[in-house]
Amino acid sequence: MKKKINLYKLIAILSVFGIFLLEADLFYLTTNNALKVLLSCVTLITCVLLLIKCFFSKEKKFIFNKFILFFIIYSFVEIVISVYRYSLSIISVFAVAKYIFIIMAYYIFSFYIRKKDKNKFVNIVMLFSLICSIVMLLQYFLYPKYGLFLNIMRYGFRFSSLRIYEGEGLINIGIVIAFGSLINKNFKFRVLPYLTFIIGLLEAIFVQKTRMVLLCIILTCVLVYLVKNIKRIGRLYLFILFLLIIIGIVQNTSLFSEYKSSFSTDDNSYTIRQAEIAFYLKQFSENMLFGMSFIPYNASSFTDMILRGPYDNYYRDDVGIIGFMNTFGLIGLVWFILMLGRVTRIIILSVQKKSINDNYEILSLLLFVVFSLWTLIIMDPQRIIGFPILLALVDYLYFCNKNTDVSIINVQRSLSSTTGINNIKI
Repeated sequence: MKKKINLYKLIAILSVFGIFLLEADLFYLTTNNALKVLLSCVTLITCVLLLIKCFFSKEKKFIFNKFILFFIIYSFVEIVISVYRYSLSIISVFAVAKYIFIIMAYYIFSFYIRKKDKNKFVNIVMLFSLICSIVMLLQYFLYPKYGLFLNIMRYGFRFSSLRIYEGEGLINIGIVIAFGSLINKNFKFRVLPYLTFIIGLLEAIFVQKTRMVLLCIILTCVLVYLVKNIKRIGRLYLFILFLLIIIGIVQNTSLFSEYKSSFSTDDNSYTIRQAEIAFYLKQFSENMLFGMSFIPYNASSFTDMILRGPYDNYYRDDVGIIGFMNTFGLIGLVWFILMLGRVTRIIILSVQKKSINDNYEILSLLLFVVFSLWTLIIMDPQRIIGFPILLALVDYLYFCNKNTDVSIINVQRSLSSTTGINNIKI
């Protein structure tokens, strides 16, 4: 008997792979815009079909539905404000704001996890992260001989060598998710998470060269391990010993010396960051409710001054949550705090109920998001793909918590009926 094909499962698979291919910019291997447009159209159509299915079927509720819908509507309001405030065309403003709508992938990712499997979804994230890491490392090591052979636009130089910013969001998300996945299985050998973590970390060290990223990754990994093994003293001692050995090996390398010296000698970066913070906070204080909204670059000298400062070298993406406040104002800030608060409560509850077991990649991703708020907020264009990933995984965890409650109630009822005892605490 032939196995019946579930159309909506197929649509979910196509949507998930299409979204990640677009996020990875087809792994930066082609400049064929026609192919990207075709993939965008196919992904959009499949997403629309899947969203229709989600909203008009008896699916479990999407717990972040109201938050997502509010923010999408609010983003349209911000687009309209930008058009009238700065006398811009709606097309130019929408071109800047379009990255925001990737948060609707939350519905697609949640649907996929429910119909397929959470671990399969996590494996897809790690796979794309791994491929991006490999591609960027190849570009880095082959650059002296072959130059730029990838279709990348965001790059520079640090420590007298190439520095690439492309793909950083997906790569860093993959690193912390891979570590959480390894924690789930107590570091049993599994090829994909080990490769994703190790190769991704190498990419972050050699290619991205972003000090705050490395610090956030280290803090995330250490804290997740402590949460997992807080009552296992022997493992904690071994972990501390392992860290000391790694530090002892690394501290004598030239790359470590360059990172260390950059904190004291790279004064220009620090000075600019402080100037950016003051500049964007001043704008926020003058436009607190809605912020400065979306501003396209090179639209006019007036808007460029507002967006990039007096010397054309300020970036909202450099100042984390302050840049987010500058764009979306107090309304956006309150929305983000409430959203992150809901996510945090669900994860804390899962730790208490122990449904976090086998789900430590979700805790890893949340911690990374929290640690990186000040300079690398997940709502920036380069990293926003992590937001629907986090929400979809937390959506899954929410129903794990509910299933845990149901299981406890069923056990209580079973014991009550067999023993005649009505008040049993478990």
